[in-house]
Parts: sequence; C-alpha cells; structure tokens
Amino acid sequence: MGEGVAGMIGELIVTALMKRGVQGVIIDSGIRDVAQIRDLGFPIWTKAVFSQGTTKSKGGWVNAPTVC
Repeated sequence: MGEGVAGMIGELIVTALMKRGVQGVIIDSGIRDVAQIRDLGFPIWTKAVFSQGTTKSKGGWVNAPTVC
C-alpha cells in the first residue's frame, strides 16, 4: 500500500480517546482492529484498513508544539 496508510489507530488508542471525551476521528491514513472499534461504537472515517501497525524507528517528543 501507499505511504502513510499503515494502521495508525487501533483499539487501544480509540479506548484512550473515548476516555478523554473524543466523539470520533477522521484520519487520512489507515486503521486496524476494526471489529473491536466497531464493538466500541466509535465512529472513524479512514483512508484504509490495514492489519499491520506502524513502525517505531526513533523516539518522538512529548509536550512539543505542532504545526499543520
């Protein structure tokens, strides 16, 4: 599949989002754990469904500013 389509969001992230009050997600990438997310009743609009998660090749940042 093309770049940026891996399973960026799965059941664990959706559960954390729901606990924070998030009502749904629109993502220009892929998701995984579709059956579990459906069981949670959490709406996601996505580019693709992908069985593999992302690859973590280096550390990230915490409490850093973001730019869109």
